[in-house]
Amino acid sequence: MSRANSRPLAPPPIDRRHLDAARRPFRVLLGALFVGYSAIGTVVGVRDDLAPALTSSPDAAMIGLIVGCGVALGIFIAEILLAEAALGWYLLVLAPDVWYTYHFSDWIGAIIRAHMPAGLVTTVVVVIVTAVFSLAVAYLGERLLFGRRR
Repeated sequence: MSRANSRPLAPPPIDRRHLDAARRPFRVLLGALFVGYSAIGTVVGVRDDLAPALTSSPDAAMIGLIVGCGVALGIFIAEILLAEAALGWYLLVLAPDVWYTYHFSDWIGAIIRAHMPAGLVTTVVVVIVTAVFSLAVAYLGERLLFGRRR
């Protein structure tokens, strides 16, 4: 093979310096989106869980919102404090976060079901994809925001 016929490589479309400069703000933005999505899922989930107990209260929606916000804030703070300090306690805090994020992510199943025939395989795919998505969102939110601390 002759090098005489080869053309020089074109420069990359985006300079590496720009990509390096954008990496940290993008990571923080993505982390904030993940934490926000997970927190909204927790607030909605707690509100839905409390709804049967609060049916007689005229302020049921507000009570559910306040308790849900408290639970979401508690989970967020506990995940930050326990992430690299105590794995067992961290997993106990992560479990309800993943649970509420999973139940808030019904839209994933709707998208998958729209493109696959109904059946057991589709149900298994929906459960696995939604579970992986929920675990990633719940786990990576704080990690993207604050990075590895040890």
